[in-house]
Amino acid sequence: MHFKLIYGHHWNFGLAVEDTLVMLKYTLENLGHRADIERDFCPGYINIVQECFSDENVKEIEACLSKGMQIIIIATEIITDGTFNNFWKDSNGPKPENSPYLDLKYWSDRYKNFLKIGKHALGIWHFFDGAIDSYKEAMGHGRVWYLPHGYVPQLECVNHLPEKEKDIDFLFTGVISNYRQDILDRLRAEGFNVYNTHRLTPPFHRLDLLRRSKICLHMMHYPNWPYPSPTRYYYHMMNSSLLISEKTELECDIQKYIFTAEDDFVSECLRLHKQGNYTENAKLKLEQFSQEMKMTDFISKLLGELVI
Repeated sequence: MHFKLIYGHHWNFGLAVEDTLVMLKYTLENLGHRADIERDFCPGYINIVQECFSDENVKEIEACLSKGMQIIIIATEIITDGTFNNFWKDSNGPKPENSPYLDLKYWSDRYKNFLKIGKHALGIWHFFDGAIDSYKEAMGHGRVWYLPHGYVPQLECVNHLPEKEKDIDFLFTGVISNYRQDILDRLRAEGFNVYNTHRLTPPFHRLDLLRRSKICLHMMHYPNWPYPSPTRYYYHMMNSSLLISEKTELECDIQKYIFTAEDDFVSECLRLHKQGNYTENAKLKLEQFSQEMKMTDFISKLLGELVI
């Protein structure tokens, strides 16, 4: 089959979806398919797109669907009471500052546009298995499946510095909230070199930061945030980057291939830093992952579920 992987409807030149599209491109090609990355939607082909649709995108997609385009949607958001990501609807406590989830109109509009396009999808693939039932209920059809993260050999692309030459103690590559900033400040107060990236950090810079970093971090967005971040786990794991995550109420299937803090997060970070052998330990985790979670197996099964 011939697939088109589309990024142009994402505002930041596709930076936010690069890792997902490249993972899928290599996997489809490893299975013998053709997969081209394109900016614009392509009638006449199966288009794979990560959800994020404006009103204009909806018009464009519907026009392309009428010209023979088929679509598979990658979903990442959480459905809450008829919208995306309204995590504080029933909370009487204070809402966190600097959170992208506080723009309720944006998420409501984005959800409505997703529903308009989702009804046409060959399949909706979600990165979090705990979201599948809510998506099936919202869509009114069963063409919703879990998209696991699996090993893709082409994604191993970081040549790490020797341990003694690594000059970044702790690296965080996500969006900064007040809660996350407090944790980074605690680590800095211990005298460590702590680096957090800008939202628009280009891929070549981000990979070079991994090369220089001893330990990478995943922190909850705010206290008691229940969701893991399999996409972040996967990115660091595939690059033999030693990652430690805060423990969340929910876990994902690749959690066992990273380090999860069972105690105070900063204390666990300090303990892991003291142990050393950063890249060696990360490579051991990756080797186990490569044997147990092959992306070609997952995508082959998902393609078999589609009615084309």
